[in-house]
Amino acid sequence: VVDGYHADVKTAGSLTATPDNPDVETTVTYTPNGKLIPVDEDGNQIPGVDTPTYTTDPTDPTKVLDPTVPNVDGYKPKNNNVGDTVTPEDPAKDTLVVYIQNKYGLTEKFVDEDGNELSPSVTKGTEYKTGDSYDVTSDAMVVTGYVLVNTTDTTGTFDESDKTAVFTYKKVGKIIPVDENNTPIPGADTPTYENDPDDPTKVTPNEPTPTVPGYSTDVPNVTPEDPTKDTPVVYTQNKYGLTEKFVDEDGNELSPSVTKGTEYKT
Repeated sequence: VVDGYHADVKTAGSLTATPDNPDVETTVTYTPNGKLIPVDEDGNQIPGVDTPTYTTDPTDPTKVLDPTVPNVDGYKPKNNNVGDTVTPEDPAKDTLVVYIQNKYGLTEKFVDEDGNELSPSVTKGTEYKTGDSYDVTSDAMVVTGYVLVNTTDTTGTFDESDKTAVFTYKKVGKIIPVDENNTPIPGADTPTYENDPDDPTKVTPNEPTPTVPGYSTDVPNVTPEDPTKDTPVVYTQNKYGLTEKFVDEDGNELSPSVTKGTEYKT
């Protein structure tokens, strides 16, 4: 038995020595064993994949053992299973085993920080193969009332599994009218920031402050520093005066007007 080779059965005959012919000699020819070659569906050898040489049968140097179908990353055998054995037609010839390249899918998810879906998932494709790269960062969408705060697996390279790109959003903040003690004014509108239609991570600048009956503010608009945090805006309660007038039917003053107060509120 010669490792990696098999003996030619035609030249591996037995010899008999006799007293009359004690010295006998023959030449046994050995041929290199073939290999198991993983190929794709077009018959091309799969790059970087092992091509195991047949093992010589330890009990018969003219034969080889049936090789085992190996695992090939990113592929699966077309007509066999990994671990099956195949019988070479000729121990000196290679045996081709056809493999199909695995294909994977890419899904995009748009969720809040608790994982709740804000928009239906999107399937970007199902024909990706091991080694294919992808970049779907630009697929981030504007979600009304939310801004994009994080992304996961929006770029990468396929290995041997499907990929899920996750876009995570957080609720946008509000404008909160407060009094001079920083207490929210009861019943006042608290408008939510408007989304920037061109950038899912931002809200529009110069958001107008709301009208609060009986109050006024010196802040006509707000540009949030953090689009996910509320912005308190101080309002001052309006104060009004009460005046008494004493006039005749033509409106002529009969007695000086009297100011009764200037601190009345709505």
